[in-house]
Amino acid sequence: MFGSKTLLFAAALVAAGGAGRAHAAVIDLSYAATYINANYDTATTESGSGIITFAPDSLTTIGLADLTSFSFALNYTGSSGPSTTTFALTDLSAFSATLDGAGNVTSLSLFSIQYDFGVGGGVYASEGFNFSLPNGSTTNPDAGVTFSSGTVTATLATVPEPASLTLLGLALTAFGAARRKRA
Repeated sequence: MFGSKTLLFAAALVAAGGAGRAHAAVIDLSYAATYINANYDTATTESGSGIITFAPDSLTTIGLADLTSFSFALNYTGSSGPSTTTFALTDLSAFSATLDGAGNVTSLSLFSIQYDFGVGGGVYASEGFNFSLPNGSTTNPDAGVTFSSGTVTATLATVPEPASLTLLGLALTAFGAARRKRA
């Protein structure tokens, strides 16, 4: 009924049609700040970087429930040397972002607090951040103290779905096989 070339061509078209979809979208997040609270330390800089992932599904407004992962490392250089606090998805208290039609992050707001527990389960330190493009700050929410104030940047990149890349490879192989068979 259908020739092998027709079936190969149809399979290649189906495979190529699914190749452009993405299975995850990634927002790269960065923070550059000046430490402003000399009462706690004589640090001069605080910076951070991380990624936020979500299933794109043509979303223009993204909430906390839409996130599939979040990781952020906050780097601090103080009088006692450098230190890093890491934050995960479970540490986020609030999140919202808006994307425009061109895929640019037009607004982003997130808030997180992380508590470190000492001996006997007593809290001995907490640190949080509050980012709202283009401004950000880090705080000790228990003491109501702001540590740093700086600039936040967020850029969007899509990650191709591995299965779509495999289908595209199969389509190219099918085209090559059909062409070789013809020769």
